[in-house]
Amino acid sequence: MAKKIDFSREDIETMKSLRRRGVSCVKIGRRFNVSRQTVHNYTAKELEDEGAGIVPAVKIYNETRFKKPTPRHKTVRDYDFLQYIRPVMRWGEMHTGLSRGRLEGLLFLYSKGLFTFDDFHEYFRIIELRQRDIFDYFLEDNWIKVWRYKRKGEGALYEVSNRGKQVCDRMHKFLTGETKIPESDLVNPIAKNEGNKRVNNYYMQVIKQMNRDKRDS
Repeated sequence: MAKKIDFSREDIETMKSLRRRGVSCVKIGRRFNVSRQTVHNYTAKELEDEGAGIVPAVKIYNETRFKKPTPRHKTVRDYDFLQYIRPVMRWGEMHTGLSRGRLEGLLFLYSKGLFTFDDFHEYFRIIELRQRDIFDYFLEDNWIKVWRYKRKGEGALYEVSNRGKQVCDRMHKFLTGETKIPESDLVNPIAKNEGNKRVNNYYMQVIKQMNRDKRDS
């Protein structure tokens, strides 16, 4: 048999007063070291008879619980043009039809200026096998061209073609913020949503944010 708890009249009046103010039975029970049901049993009937309107319990949270974080200062850096390299590379891949690796190789050659086949071979070994096949493809598809043919005592020299230079130049300007990546589906193959539409939509969201960031910087 449960032990009966005897409260003084003053305790019961205090409980009823707290209930009228909307304090929950749980909180009152903690104060008097009793259960929620015990508080309810001692206060509900009398309050009902009085016809007292009980204010709904209001949850009070610590003010710091939902406090907005203080804006942090941006990291000080001299260069940030690699921040958006992924969407720029995506644009380059879809604009040229080249793989990521081959596009990176083209950018390497663009910065190189004039180069020999050995230069080409040395770098493209980290990209793909059969460097000769890639070299021939670049020549045939007009990504690179002969600057000087091989002759006695001098090896052949090559350079990135005008077509390749235009692509590389635009990618550099996108990264440095000199030019915005087009957002129109008339000129941007990513915006056309060809292929993986969901992924391209994600890229376009980042590109729009990139353009805003470069504009505000």
